[in-house]
Amino acid sequence: MIRGIIFDCFGVLYQGSIGHLQELAPESKRSELANLSLSSDYGYLSREEFLVQVADLLTMSTSEVEAIMQADHIRNDAMVGYVRSLRATHKVAMLSNVGRGVIERLFTTEELAELFDTVVLSSEVGMVKPEPDIYRYTAKKLDLTEEQCLMVDDLAVNIEGAKSVGMKGIVFKTTDIFTVDLADQLSAPRVS
Repeated sequence: MIRGIIFDCFGVLYQGSIGHLQELAPESKRSELANLSLSSDYGYLSREEFLVQVADLLTMSTSEVEAIMQADHIRNDAMVGYVRSLRATHKVAMLSNVGRGVIERLFTTEELAELFDTVVLSSEVGMVKPEPDIYRYTAKKLDLTEEQCLMVDDLAVNIEGAKSVGMKGIVFKTTDIFTVDLADQLSAPRVS
């Protein structure tokens, strides 16, 4: 029985900016940008170090990169509202591959506490999805077994990582599709 639902942030609760930065990067520099993003997700780079290195890579100013990152963070209000409603019946977590200082720009401390029983950020724990240990860690933070958890992520590879430790998973496409998929698995109410 599913007792905990774990949500990714970017691609589910928010539209992220890394995809847009990848589009702006010359093809020859995209793998370097991906590596910078991964280093940030692990917490090896501070937000400022990340901004400086991306700006150098894209021949932009740090303020231009910051503006792109801020403009491309668009909240999925329907999903955020649905997460809030799930707290009445399930334990809820956020598990996100994200660099330092990003989540605090998207959610207040109070809002994070209202929405989630626990928040696991890759840069704070030194692990990233789809590494199996980050899913185990998140289940433990919820005081649940992996088999009692369901992971929601827009990337199939991250769902496969969750399934590798015994979790169920839903690849997020749209809010409407997700609520139907979740209702089918949990008999949960749908968003109207």
